[in-house]
Amino acid sequence: HTPCKDVSAWPLDLQQPLLKVRPGAHCKLWAVASGTRSCLVKVDSKWYRLKGSGNHDEGFIVRVNKSEGWRDIRGSAFEHTAVRDNHMTARLERILQPLGIPSTNSAMGYYLYAAPHLPLGPEFPPACIVQHTRGDRRLGSHLLAGVEILMDRLVNVDAAHVATILAAFPTVRPREDQSDWDAESV
Repeated sequence: HTPCKDVSAWPLDLQQPLLKVRPGAHCKLWAVASGTRSCLVKVDSKWYRLKGSGNHDEGFIVRVNKSEGWRDIRGSAFEHTAVRDNHMTARLERILQPLGIPSTNSAMGYYLYAAPHLPLGPEFPPACIVQHTRGDRRLGSHLLAGVEILMDRLVNVDAAHVATILAAFPTVRPREDQSDWDAESV
């Protein structure tokens, strides 16, 4: 399906913007932290990923770089990144589904936060990406980190031949023809 901001078909507990809070805070839902700005929450026996639901349990904080004169919001996504993340998640799911490969995440949509959660004002509203999820394993921090730990057991570095290793990879990307890409939706 196409992700959007219409939350009316979502589980009732997800139909309002949610933020991570400190342990012990009184709240209706319990969530599991999944990185600095995201969490997993279980509603009606299904798990959902909320990407941009606060910086740890601090809400949205403003980071200031005085020497370069800029500020940014930590702990959130933004509308353009939410649209892009959900678009690519939905696109990946459409590619994998006919192959019988389940996608880890399924794009649902996103929230835009309102006052009092606008640390840089209404011109820059924080957003939260909402996705149905099947797991919490990440390519960089789980798969690749694990392979790196095991690398010395998988490869004899002293006997490795760089040219042979490089020859195992294609010289061009497998899909050079990108004529089916819609520039407006990427």
